[in-house]
Amino acid sequence: MFDIPAGDFALSIEPLFCRPDRENERRHDWIAVRMMASVPHIRAEKESEMMRGEIEVLIQDIEKMYASIQGCRKPRPVEYRAMEGILDLDLTLIDLPRGAVRLTFAVWSEPANGIRLIGSVPIDQTFLPGMISGLRQLAAFE
Repeated sequence: MFDIPAGDFALSIEPLFCRPDRENERRHDWIAVRMMASVPHIRAEKESEMMRGEIEVLIQDIEKMYASIQGCRKPRPVEYRAMEGILDLDLTLIDLPRGAVRLTFAVWSEPANGIRLIGSVPIDQTFLPGMISGLRQLAAFE
């Protein structure tokens, strides 16, 4: 399971089942997920699908960001837009010496319309390895 407990914001993505690609191209497998997002007094839950390949790209982007911060270099922002249109995540460096990162999120109840839960929260770069680990578990789900 993938979890981000960041201050007043929490996001978890739990894999439910995997729908393999017809041509056995693993990165094109679809993973059905239950996504839960919450802020004070509001909790949203949605089932959707994520492509294994898009999760792997997000892992690589966060790994690059973390390596840059660890090397005292300004990283490129991470921008993730779920193919199914129900989740956006952005990670942007706020303060390099402190390793502070801003996590901006948007979770939709339905793609392109419906209720949208949006927000932004500062996190420490020490959250990034846990995010990477959770995403790896999600991408490895069979």
